[in-house]
Amino acid sequence: MDYLKELQVVLQSISEKDIVKLADIINNTLKNNRAVYIFGNGDSATNAFHFAADLSKTAVMYKKRLKIICLNENMPLITAWANDENYESIYSRQLENFLEKDDLVIGISTSGNSPNVVRALEFSNKNGATTVALTAFEGGKVKNIVKHCFITRTNNVEIAEDIHFIIGHMLKYQLIEKWTEE
Repeated sequence: MDYLKELQVVLQSISEKDIVKLADIINNTLKNNRAVYIFGNGDSATNAFHFAADLSKTAVMYKKRLKIICLNENMPLITAWANDENYESIYSRQLENFLEKDDLVIGISTSGNSPNVVRALEFSNKNGATTVALTAFEGGKVKNIVKHCFITRTNNVEIAEDIHFIIGHMLKYQLIEKWTEE
């Protein structure tokens, strides 16, 4: 099966160093009592939702206080912004209410070109946040916007989404390791 073969190749290309780096960024955000905002579209929204739930629950289990908010989980607010303004502003407008300097903002976009993800990351940079993107292909527009871009080297959207899901679990276990050492 070609899908499984490609998934295995891309999975083997994940850099453990990158996972440790992203875990360090998240852990430093926690230590500085800052918030984490995460979001995406379609299956990337599902990955963001799952990642936020995993980290929130895991942090509490290790007696850590992690403020993590998934911006794509409030459908009434998303549809209100999309209807009254435009779809491109659904995340940046939410961040206007909450974002503070040194918060962490994670955008997930397989293409790296989703206008609402791009706009939210640009807004976050302008307001002093640490910005991270999980993307694929060649990184799209976000690779030149964020401070840290983690590019899954594939041109297959489904493979990228699977890898982003796995990265979420890898980060969870890397953070557990850090938190048990502290």
